[in-house]
Amino acid sequence: MMMTTKEHEIKRLTERFFEGETTLDEEKTLYAYYSQADIAAELAVYAEVMRSFAMLPIKKEVKTKKVGTARKIYRRIAVAASITLLLGAGTFFLLKPSTPDEECVAYIYGKKSTDRVLIAHEVRRSMDEICEMSEDQDIKEQLQDLFTLE
Repeated sequence: MMMTTKEHEIKRLTERFFEGETTLDEEKTLYAYYSQADIAAELAVYAEVMRSFAMLPIKKEVKTKKVGTARKIYRRIAVAASITLLLGAGTFFLLKPSTPDEECVAYIYGKKSTDRVLIAHEVRRSMDEICEMSEDQDIKEQLQDLFTLE
């Protein structure tokens, strides 16, 4: 038996359906055709599958508004500017040159000192004094000896 023009169209739509290329309206046409009792013999193999698909809920197509070309360009420029700003600020704070005064500061006998050699000498002297103290002295006496002005 020969297929009619409508059945050829249904067959073409069915092939497009399984390739995922049909619109919602075309799918509704397919579901309506396959829900009939009178289906062409060549298309009968698809009837059960199409009836199953027809029972699934159909999601409505959501049309997205196209963003204009100018808006895309401005958006890209804004992202690039933000990244550049963050990288620049991060680099500035991480690689900020520091002065020796900021790195080494100590108060020796009540006076502020930034001389590394003097500070290192006083730290060694203090450590030597702590090590020389007898085991009989308690911590309170050690601290008083360290912080007493001579």
